[in-house]
Amino acid sequence: METPEIKRLALCLLLLLSFPVWSRAEAPKDAPAQLEAPAPRRPPLDATPQALEHQLQSLPWELFRTVVESEPKLKADVDAYGPLGWAYIQKKYRAHPWSRNLERLDLERRHQLATTIQTLMERAGNVPPEAAPVQSTTSGRQ
Repeated sequence: METPEIKRLALCLLLLLSFPVWSRAEAPKDAPAQLEAPAPRRPPLDATPQALEHQLQSLPWELFRTVVESEPKLKADVDAYGPLGWAYIQKKYRAHPWSRNLERLDLERRHQLATTIQTLMERAGNVPPEAAPVQSTTSGRQ
């Protein structure tokens, strides 16, 4: 006895597996080759709750709030405490354990959240923490 959810899941998996076949349409043989500049490569997105927690905690407050407000479940967790919840989070968001809240999101939502964080950081001109150059902690004096 199959449920509608299993049928939908099977259909989604079938469509997902056949996607690479659809995306490899060949160009016409007589079409001139166009030289295009390659798009800048982004590092692969890590959508694990721990990685997302690290990325969220490294954001400035304005970007952090934008990201949290873009995800309904995270926003609802903070809104449950009203204005005091947002005031508390503003003071403690860098140390607050977010991974438990992020684990409740499905994988697709976590990927969207990772994409949102990366996009906002690029727009703001911030360098993601994993791409930042390591600075020496020693002084220049000898």
